[in-house]
Amino acid sequence: MNNLFCKELVMIRRIAPAVIITICLSLFVTTVAAQESKSPPPTPEPKAQPAPEVKPQQPTTPTPAPTETPKEVTPSPDSAATPTPAAPTETPEDFLSRVEKARQSVHSYEAVGKMTTQSPAGQSEGTMKLWWMRKDDQVLSRSEADVTSTMMGKENKISVLQVSDGKLLYVEKHQGDKVTVDKQDATPENAELKAIREFLTQATGIVKPSEEVNGAKCGVLECTLSQGGQSMVVTFWFDEATGLTAKIVNKHPMMGESTVVFGDFKLNTTIPDDKFAYTPPADAQVNDKTKAALEAQKQQTPATPPPSEVKPSEESKPAPPTSEKPKEPTGEAKPSQ
Repeated sequence: MNNLFCKELVMIRRIAPAVIITICLSLFVTTVAAQESKSPPPTPEPKAQPAPEVKPQQPTTPTPAPTETPKEVTPSPDSAATPTPAAPTETPEDFLSRVEKARQSVHSYEAVGKMTTQSPAGQSEGTMKLWWMRKDDQVLSRSEADVTSTMMGKENKISVLQVSDGKLLYVEKHQGDKVTVDKQDATPENAELKAIREFLTQATGIVKPSEEVNGAKCGVLECTLSQGGQSMVVTFWFDEATGLTAKIVNKHPMMGESTVVFGDFKLNTTIPDDKFAYTPPADAQVNDKTKAALEAQKQQTPATPPPSEVKPSEESKPAPPTSEKPKEPTGEAKPSQ
């Protein structure tokens, strides 16, 4: 899909200037034909003159008609050629930098999202509510999602709550009677843009023409990752005025298509602090996945690898003393005799 899209862009870029050139040439031919039709009143003499008169006299003669016609022909290709290279020159990195700059004007927002998934195994639908606020160089966020999926003829309902106070992020999942809570370090601002940049190290990004999502003009970035003869295409729509994510579509030939659309934005609203407070349920199992917990696990595990490293060093050290010890008893035995 990506290769076909690139080929179509190349063809359009080749066809467009060709059309402009043909139009200019046709206009130039018509002007020359008009000039030749005006000059033929004398019959015998102008026959030899038209060849030198038509070409050199056009620049030298002060008549306004021939001088104005080339002026009108030359700016038309310039004016038509200048806007065409401006659009495709923006790289994915320039696009993301522009999105990041637009987000600086947003200090808080509320939004509602709708999720749909279509796959060979089944389908799912869900809704999401978002709260986001910047406070004292920290990012506070909360999201509440309810998803109902039908996979292999079975219906499942999942509820996910994510709350971040700027330092810690809690992810609470409800599936049936099971409740799990993951404790993580809070994600920094523009974490999704960083994830997109990392994804583009392996994928190919294309900045596509702007589109409207829920009445807002959005920039479009298409990312294609090809592996094993299959391509996964992830497309992002960002509001050009605010830089906020308006839509995400993920397409895969085996996994199907998933879409998330955000709307009902309320910008720079006052959100109470308790919206970002969280206390895990008493009966929930909390999985600590913070950096501190990972470091604690590293302190428990290093007992196993060092022995393998110490053993060769210890074996190399006793080797020289063993050679010196047998020499000493031989020297003591001689004087005793």
